[in-house]
Amino acid sequence: MALIFYTDPHIGVNRTGNTTPASREKLKESINNTVGKILGRRQEGDYLICLGDLFDTYSNPESVIRQGSTIVEMTDLILAGNHDVVADADKVGSLELIMGHHPSKVIYAPFNEPHCDVRTFDGVAVVAVPHVTTQDLFEESLSIAIEKAELMTGMQRMLCLHCNYDSPHELTETSLNLTPERVQQLLGSFNYVLLGHEHQPRDLFGGRLIILGNTHPTGFSDISPKRIAILDDKVLHFEEVWSEHEGYGEFYSDDLPALHATLNQFVRIKGSVSSDQMAGVSKAISTLWKTSPNLLAMKSEVTVSDVPQQEADQGEMTAETLPALIERELESDPAMQSMWKEFTT
Repeated sequence: MALIFYTDPHIGVNRTGNTTPASREKLKESINNTVGKILGRRQEGDYLICLGDLFDTYSNPESVIRQGSTIVEMTDLILAGNHDVVADADKVGSLELIMGHHPSKVIYAPFNEPHCDVRTFDGVAVVAVPHVTTQDLFEESLSIAIEKAELMTGMQRMLCLHCNYDSPHELTETSLNLTPERVQQLLGSFNYVLLGHEHQPRDLFGGRLIILGNTHPTGFSDISPKRIAILDDKVLHFEEVWSEHEGYGEFYSDDLPALHATLNQFVRIKGSVSSDQMAGVSKAISTLWKTSPNLLAMKSEVTVSDVPQQEADQGEMTAETLPALIERELESDPAMQSMWKEFTT
């Protein structure tokens, strides 16, 4: 028997930045394929647990809800994440709708109430706190989790949460944050604390606090190796489900003349060129889109070295300067200019 943990698949994601209409659909498909591989990893006697954000948004079209329903059917326990939850008691989100058909599988907090649930799997107690409405309710839910853990004598105890860890940013009223001090207290009652929500994986407190990371990049901000956690015979280990080495590439503008295609899914272009070279860079980027079958998103960070700076009394150069420059350079090629506008709007 093994417990397999994954988190934040964000199915139905729709990222318009650095994508094309076709690549947005391919991104959704790639995310679904990765989830399918995770589900297919299960062997007889195993259990699958999702730590939240099954959906990218709480309201979804029927096709995405059907995909989510299939995942719920094949997963033993799913926490509601902040993307799954509706901040309005009068509305019903996609995960809550599915929960009506699978009430034993989805852990969803009642509106404006603390919530903690316990499930046991062959000698392992999984204590789960889904996304709740406020930080105060989160703290109350954690206290309930500790009380419940004390009753699970003789069992390995896993605490599953969906929250930030030690966030350096100012939090909104509905943001949930787990402090190092609170973790230290929780580890007195639990063998491991596993977190969903943050997309970059980290392991802290001697490997007992697991920030699992999402299953597949949704954009350039969360590029990293993606993994699942497996508790097998009381030993926790990880398996990679998306490779940064294979899926992500960085290139420089000097590389573009020889770079006719790439197998990467996410590509970042760096470098600095003169203004009269920018049209060539744009054409090379367009060629990559056309010739790279795996490409999901491409981000250009190429700067123009000889754009004249405005005088100080005229204020800072506006953000529109570079796109306007590129459009002027492409005036002689209406097809390329149209494609550029599509990529940047």
